[in-house]
Amino acid sequence: SLGLFVTGEVSLWGAADGDMIEVQLDPGAVTFSDPTATAASWPLASGAVHTVNGLVADQVTNTGAPVVTIGPGETALAMDIVVPPNGYRSDVLEGIVLTNLGTAADPDLAEIRLWRDGGDGTFDGVAGGSDDLDLGPMTAQPGQWNSPLLGAPVSAGGARIFVSVTADVAATDSTTVRLGIPTGGLVLTSNNDGPIDASVENANSILISTAALLVTMEIEPLASTVGDSATARMTVRNSGSNLIQGITPSTLDLTGAGQLTVTGAAGPASLDLLPGQEGVFVWPLRADSAGVVQLAGSATGTEIPTMQLRQSLQSPSNVHEIFQQANDLDLFAVESMPATVSRGQTDVVPMSLSLTNPGSNASSDIRVEEIRFRIDDGAGNPVVPADVIKRVTVNEGSEVFLDKTAIETTGDEVVLALVPPLGQSVLIESSAGSAGQATLSLSLEIADSTVVPAFRVLVPDSTAIRAEDAISGAPVNVRLQAGTYPVASGLARVVSAPTQLDVSGTTGLDTFVVQGQSDVTLLDLEFLNPDPAGLAADIRISSFDVGLVDSTGVPIHDPDRFLKNIRLESPLTTYLDRPLGAQDDSTLSLVLSQLISLPNESPLSLSLVGEIADSASLEMFRVQVGDSASFDARDASAGNPVPVVYATDPLQGGRIQVMKVAQQARVRGTGLLPAGVTVGDRDVAALSVQLIHPGPAGVGAIRCDSLTVRLRDERDNPLVPGTFLDGATAYLGGAPVGVNTSPPASGDLMTVPLSGVSVSAGQSASLELRLDVEASAPASFLEVVLEGPGIHLVDAQVGTPVSAVADSGVSFPLESNLA
Repeated sequence: SLGLFVTGEVSLWGAADGDMIEVQLDPGAVTFSDPTATAASWPLASGAVHTVNGLVADQVTNTGAPVVTIGPGETALAMDIVVPPNGYRSDVLEGIVLTNLGTAADPDLAEIRLWRDGGDGTFDGVAGGSDDLDLGPMTAQPGQWNSPLLGAPVSAGGARIFVSVTADVAATDSTTVRLGIPTGGLVLTSNNDGPIDASVENANSILISTAALLVTMEIEPLASTVGDSATARMTVRNSGSNLIQGITPSTLDLTGAGQLTVTGAAGPASLDLLPGQEGVFVWPLRADSAGVVQLAGSATGTEIPTMQLRQSLQSPSNVHEIFQQANDLDLFAVESMPATVSRGQTDVVPMSLSLTNPGSNASSDIRVEEIRFRIDDGAGNPVVPADVIKRVTVNEGSEVFLDKTAIETTGDEVVLALVPPLGQSVLIESSAGSAGQATLSLSLEIADSTVVPAFRVLVPDSTAIRAEDAISGAPVNVRLQAGTYPVASGLARVVSAPTQLDVSGTTGLDTFVVQGQSDVTLLDLEFLNPDPAGLAADIRISSFDVGLVDSTGVPIHDPDRFLKNIRLESPLTTYLDRPLGAQDDSTLSLVLSQLISLPNESPLSLSLVGEIADSASLEMFRVQVGDSASFDARDASAGNPVPVVYATDPLQGGRIQVMKVAQQARVRGTGLLPAGVTVGDRDVAALSVQLIHPGPAGVGAIRCDSLTVRLRDERDNPLVPGTFLDGATAYLGGAPVGVNTSPPASGDLMTVPLSGVSVSAGQSASLELRLDVEASAPASFLEVVLEGPGIHLVDAQVGTPVSAVADSGVSFPLESNLA
């Protein structure tokens, strides 16, 4: 056995608050490479419903505001976020709550103001000609800042919100501002409030300084790998009212676990800045060890004409992260090509590629930028891609990285460039992160007019997947984790779409059944996937409707009044076993527990079989198949619906009359044996037995299967049948219905088996037993005796025993007379 777990990851932007998620597998969702019977109670359900609840921090895109130093009365961008919609639903942002994680007190801040991006993706709310929409100032409350009622629409792309901070003219020197949105800080009309799990915080701080020299430190780029070069930039601004000359930078201080080494002197050596001017010092850096690192520095100059020394605050840079170089990318390929595909079929997945970044959390992310695969006919002969496919999609779940329709018209190779403008690269984080693996599906759309009879997909070697370190751009080696190259899918046979499903039924004769009777054939059906050319795909049938009608064709709305259950079966397979109950109506939906798979030109005969209810109404009914539209019949390759055609409409079984089980028969007898018989006499009448069915209309017929008689002499001594008789025959209406040509050679009992002896309710039947006397029989008196148990009676429908009782004025045993 093999245990499989179905897992899922809720989409950050695709699921809406309040969505209920449950997994259900229908029979068609489980396929095997070889014909395989499944035993399950379909559909398989998870038994648990998961409700999407609330906005989480990862749904908020935190673009981040840069590190900056500002003076009193100056404004800077302090936060840059994108508020998501409620999944696939638009929403309205009603309010935002912010907290300052820095050291500045509320009086140090003249204003915190909200802006909505006007569309250019750049914060320019304080510049002339701004396209940003002013959402108003926030109000300081104890420990937090609250927005006014915003009413800002949040559409499918989200709402980009900027937060600006203005330092008070009397702000305290050396204080900092670092804004965050606490849990519950985003309020939306849909009640998709959040974040519910963690705060959203800006990584960098704003430094407020009252000095004449203001320094802002930056490290570019934001990340590097060991051995890479980087740059430190110190922007110095003269916020004073006089010229400052001979400005020089301090030595850079480094903090953090990583190591950045300054590899050259700062340039330029010094700066002279007029009031309002700024200049930049630049240092070359080298990343020497992995980890997070920050730099800090200051600048000093002489103010003219006061000749006073002016020094800036020590200003920290942005956080820079150094990673170990990514060297390897692990590949695990899973083949999933269906055995048959149809022309024009979509979403054919020949294989999935699981790519894992095996590095530690100190390693770089890996970017996959190209995948190549080949197509052949299964025997190594190349197939031109455009001859068999017209589209290729690369996706992971709902995220599509490439949708390619310009398929190669020469060679046998398909190149999937996962780079703009046609595609999107796949970023695989280090395995210590939450997204250390990406499972990419290659999804094909088959050409509508392809004449390629069969094909498969192959990843030829490790160079077929081009990956690189996401930071340095250095190539990464792809390591196959199982099997060898080339990695090949299964071979898919290209078939045509089935044109129709033919369904016919055998009406059958009227049937009499009794209450509680099992295995009653209600209707014989035959299914055919017609295709003389033999190219059509299989048809899979998962459900259809039936109903019960009365003798006049009127639908029966309480079918459980007649049936306990209904089955659809062949001699070897049960496709459905469905109980009926009070909830059922005139339409019974038959959802098959095992899918019917119907190859072309291979008729399949199935029977609808039922069990009659124990107290079923003593009426007539028949089974009728629902409208042809009730069939869920699909192309097994493409999954498209297949039209259903009935041989006759409606399709219905024979009429079934429900009877009660017969319980008892009355019996009378008349002795016919003459006073004397001669050895060798033939066909001597011995005993007449009359079977009387006392039941009223609606009671089942009684069948007599045999008569067992005993032989005795005048003193009631037993006689051996084989000594005195050569045989015995039973007659009904003058026709023989049973014979025993070999009377037993021991004991005194002889059984005559009967055939075709049946008595309907209110009717009777007379049997006559005749003897053939043995030619060598010794002289003796002879009498035939029939006891009640010797009359083997059963209900004609279900075979349950029926008791034989003596009729009024008659007693057992019945006797033939003494001869």
